[in-house]
Amino acid sequence: MKPLLFLLCVASAFAADAPTLHPKASALPFTHQGPFVSTADGGVLCIDTHNTLRSDDEGRSWKTSTMFEGPAKFAVSNERALLRTREGVILSAWMNGAERQAPKTWHWGEKDVQWTDFILPTYSSRSTDDGKTWEKPVKLSDPWCGCIHSLIQMKSGRIVLVGQEIIPQWRHATVMWASDDLGKTWQRGDVLDYGIGAHDHAGSIEGSVIERKDGSLYLLLRTESGYLWEATSRDGLKWDGLKQTTIKSVTCCPQMARLADGRIALLWNPSELWITTMQGGLRMKINTADLGAGEIPVFVPPPKSVPKPGGIIMFGDSTTAPRGSVKVYAERVQTALQGIGSSLSVYNAGVPSNTTVQALKRLKQEVLAYKPRVVVMQFGINDSAVDVWRNPPMTAPRVSRDVFLENYRAMITATQKQGAKVILMTTNPLRWTSKLRELYGKPPYNADVEDGFEALNLVRYNEALRKLATELKVPLVDVHSAYPAFAAKNKATVEAMLTDGMHPGDLGHQLVAELLVPVIRDAVR
Repeated sequence: MKPLLFLLCVASAFAADAPTLHPKASALPFTHQGPFVSTADGGVLCIDTHNTLRSDDEGRSWKTSTMFEGPAKFAVSNERALLRTREGVILSAWMNGAERQAPKTWHWGEKDVQWTDFILPTYSSRSTDDGKTWEKPVKLSDPWCGCIHSLIQMKSGRIVLVGQEIIPQWRHATVMWASDDLGKTWQRGDVLDYGIGAHDHAGSIEGSVIERKDGSLYLLLRTESGYLWEATSRDGLKWDGLKQTTIKSVTCCPQMARLADGRIALLWNPSELWITTMQGGLRMKINTADLGAGEIPVFVPPPKSVPKPGGIIMFGDSTTAPRGSVKVYAERVQTALQGIGSSLSVYNAGVPSNTTVQALKRLKQEVLAYKPRVVVMQFGINDSAVDVWRNPPMTAPRVSRDVFLENYRAMITATQKQGAKVILMTTNPLRWTSKLRELYGKPPYNADVEDGFEALNLVRYNEALRKLATELKVPLVDVHSAYPAFAAKNKATVEAMLTDGMHPGDLGHQLVAELLVPVIRDAVR
């Protein structure tokens, strides 16, 4: 088999490190991320940050060779493209992480920051000996590029690369490149901007291109409009007809390829698909013969495991719930308890976007029904939010502070009545990001101060929770207050402990676990 393999760029659809596969699929025998190309002698080749990786046994074993003479100067991004031309030249395109520059705390689109302060250059490199050696990389552009993944050769021999760059309007736009000498030199083509958005994932971005039977090129672009957008070209440089398609989209990049029978698909191998993701650890293969009527048969996942009586349930919103590759505090607490010989099981009952109103409604069925020994509760960010982005804008929190406290009181009473111990937690802090400023950066919020997103309401909701814990003599883990000192101890900032200004990253969840474990141990003595 000589597989022609493509990278599927999925940011969140496969969030778990060990995702559940379709029954017809099987895991690949390696962890390397695509894309992959076939070599002249039937091997498989891919690249990573600094190396070329080659397999002659369909991925069971790999040989590694250095890609660059000066490896410190170059670091290939996860977002990358790979192509073997009809002439046998292997071309790669990627962003150079070794030259990455951005303001220390990001500040995309903020005052006193220039769009030119964001640098993540785009490069191309080529090999004429099936990846044994590579020529010196060629820089295509300096501005920040968010994604590279589509590179094709036209019937004419022209190479077409889909790139993107930050533009002065504080979003990305698609930039097209073409080469007529197999990647030695490149021409810059049109910039495609659909004109909407002003944050680091806004714009017309993450494009994928194919050549149609008539020799024209067809381009699909990710946008935030809810639909993919399209454009066409005869030469790969000049593009026309940028418009919305009828293809509904999620916040993920499309990836097109042409099947041997002439149809266009997102992924293709003559007999087998190899699919890897930049995030989430998915490495799988599936035979095309098992794809019925052009689509994967509907798969019903196995039922979730039911919590055993006497366990610990983490009851919260998206700051509690599983979140991609982040190791959340429920997992960390389970590991810590096992490390000290505890047999207590930990279950995660976090649901994104939950307020205490929704939490109270699901408490009986999703928490108390399992007769837990300890219930850890953490809510408040969603309750305190004033949705100024709505039309018309909201002027009050989703849940008033009084109702927030009533709901908490009711949840605590019901849980204790069943005999379980309750532990309360304040929320993590909030910090502005360009996306949050776009949504919430208007009165009554103050977008000009660092903590302006939480200062309006969340600080008072947390203070009210502290007083409630004291009144009811319920243990409270003060996550919010612990953030600054923990950040300083780890030579970080509060912002660095959050993935997007709202949700804790690994360091944030580490803090929660460290605070929570001793309180749980006291509760179960």
